[in-house]
Amino acid sequence: MGVLITGNVGGWESSNPNRNITYIKGAGAATPDSSLITTSSSLRTWTNTTFNANLKHTFDSTGKELTADVDYSVYNNQMIERGMVSRFYKYVDKVETEYNTPLNITSNSPNKYNIFAVKADYIHPLAKAKAKLEFGVKSSWVKSDNDIRFFQNGAVDKGRTNYFIYTENINAAYANFNKEFGKKFNLQAGLRMEHTRSEGKSVTMNESRVRDYVKLFPSVFLTQTINKNNQLTYSYSRRIDRPGYNSLNPFIYFLDPYTYQLGNEYLTPQYTNSFELTHSFKQSFVTSVGYSITNDFMSEVIKNAVNVPEVLEKLKKYNNIQGIDPEKITFATQENIARFENLNVNFSVPIPITKWWNSQNNISVFYNKFIGEVSDQNLNVGQWAYNFYTSQSIKLPKDLSAEVSMWYNSPNVYGIMQGKAQY
Repeated sequence: MGVLITGNVGGWESSNPNRNITYIKGAGAATPDSSLITTSSSLRTWTNTTFNANLKHTFDSTGKELTADVDYSVYNNQMIERGMVSRFYKYVDKVETEYNTPLNITSNSPNKYNIFAVKADYIHPLAKAKAKLEFGVKSSWVKSDNDIRFFQNGAVDKGRTNYFIYTENINAAYANFNKEFGKKFNLQAGLRMEHTRSEGKSVTMNESRVRDYVKLFPSVFLTQTINKNNQLTYSYSRRIDRPGYNSLNPFIYFLDPYTYQLGNEYLTPQYTNSFELTHSFKQSFVTSVGYSITNDFMSEVIKNAVNVPEVLEKLKKYNNIQGIDPEKITFATQENIARFENLNVNFSVPIPITKWWNSQNNISVFYNKFIGEVSDQNLNVGQWAYNFYTSQSIKLPKDLSAEVSMWYNSPNVYGIMQGKAQY
């Protein structure tokens, strides 16, 4: 039995003000007709504490084993944006002229997360059958408390202040079966069941949404040993990706007078079915081919406020947009937009060049395709892309070493976004 307590305290403050310039133009216009310049400085502090109690018990020499863990974590984070000043400019006869009264805004965003989890796992070997059974259960409880406060010219800005509480309880149970078939094959099959109950509550807007669902997640891995140098692995798995807590907050979060972030209380998890074939040569050179289908794919979308009347009404109710052209106001949100298909080929190639120089290289070639509907428009886009990563490790005299690495991501499509090359 063991007990572990860890914690950390820290913080940082920006030494120089951040300065952002946004150029604004009307729909269909070739050049901007106005601009927005925002300056601000930031202060962030955090205090995190984690407690763990664990137990391990071996029943006999056959390898029967029971393990249990209890975890409790508290995370306190605070972000303060000070002196956020927004100034508006119009271009009149190609001359930039300031208009409207500058906004002087300060925000204070304390976030607190409480996470409690308990789990137990049991291993039951079947020596005569060259097999093993594994069973486990886990329950977790999460509470996220986010109280974002805005102040304008020293007074509380009730229109931009936002208080959101999210609670989530996940109960899961799983069973795994592992067996060797002769000297050539090893099979691992498993099934996990999850029951999720969550509630997102906007205290500010007096809105809440409860979700309650049960899902199954199977997985199968079959390993084939061809000879001492070559091995194949065939796999299938199903997984879930849940929305971030704040992604479910229906409040409109202020970024600047023309840009907002909106949570989506109707956002649902996405589910992915993955198939993969992997070849390993001398347990070093690895090649894999994979295909996956993701349903209810979550993607960020950017919309114009005038095209979504209910959002425009929220802006008028909770934010001061007087003097702002509604046609130039945009907001970002997440939606379940599409089915996402991914085909990928991956190569991992380690190259020992000399005794003192090793090279590790990874290449991925993939095709992403998205099919669905965004803002009542059909979406059907796809594109080939590739990633490359290389790392060179060099041993130097006197137990010194050096490492040089580089990476490159080609242009690619992701949902409605078109990404540029990165390196």
